[in-house]
Amino acid sequence: MLLLATLNPPTPNRFPLHPRIPWGVIAAEIAVARNLISIVDDDESVRRTTALLIRSFGFRAEAFESAESFLSSGYLNDTCCLVVDVQMPGVNGLELQGQLAAAGSRVPIVFITGYNDKESRRRAMQAGAIAFLAKPFGDEQLLQAIHSALRSAKDSDEILES
Repeated sequence: MLLLATLNPPTPNRFPLHPRIPWGVIAAEIAVARNLISIVDDDESVRRTTALLIRSFGFRAEAFESAESFLSSGYLNDTCCLVVDVQMPGVNGLELQGQLAAAGSRVPIVFITGYNDKESRRRAMQAGAIAFLAKPFGDEQLLQAIHSALRSAKDSDEILES
């Protein structure tokens, strides 16, 4: 199905694409076997609007209110990019990153935060985060971060296959 979609790009009315991103770029990025972007944020309005934005880029999106709900959802293996709030009750974003790394997960993480402190940024990036975006972030910032995450996942998969 992806091959057909690549050969015959859908019209804008049939598939919501970001107007500044060429269809071929998105088709190549969606070709990653796991094409789900999971959002973990305790703020319901952020979850809802971020999921809508990600879907408008042409990706699948699932939103979770906590790290615990994401981890128990069964969606980890389908997730190609994780968009995570830093400050959350219970397991925070940095702790989730550590738990995933300890479990051997290579899912790329984009952090979003209303508390843009240097220490959290340093820890997240040092532990392998793809991006650290301060709320409110722009559509283009998030799209660029997701593309970087998907390229990272693709590069990681190619290294493992060789």
